[in-house]
Amino acid sequence: MKALSQILSASGVRCSLTVQAQAKPSEAAVLAPIAREAVTNVLRHSRAAYCELRLEEAEGGLGLTVENDGAIGGGDDKSAGLAGIRDRLAEVGGSLVLDRQGDVFTLRATVRGMR
Repeated sequence: MKALSQILSASGVRCSLTVQAQAKPSEAAVLAPIAREAVTNVLRHSRAAYCELRLEEAEGGLGLTVENDGAIGGGDDKSAGLAGIRDRLAEVGGSLVLDRQGDVFTLRATVRGMR
């Protein structure tokens, strides 16, 4: 996660990183590619000036949140990247929640049962 925050910062996006839980190897194997895809989406498909990355205990599992202030356009929650995230999470009984409030877009991926 630290490397992703550094990539965002190097790209001109102020970044906040909060790690309140440590991922087990099985959780990291699921969440790491999701975090990379989410950050790629911020860089390619937004006009973010700020992005927050959080890893924390959530809903009986581990939650990854990527939130940015640069949502543009109508957004497509059925995009190939987001479909891939949904598929990875479905394979392990996880969930994906997407939310947009004005210019703020939030992606929340949760894995359960791996704790």
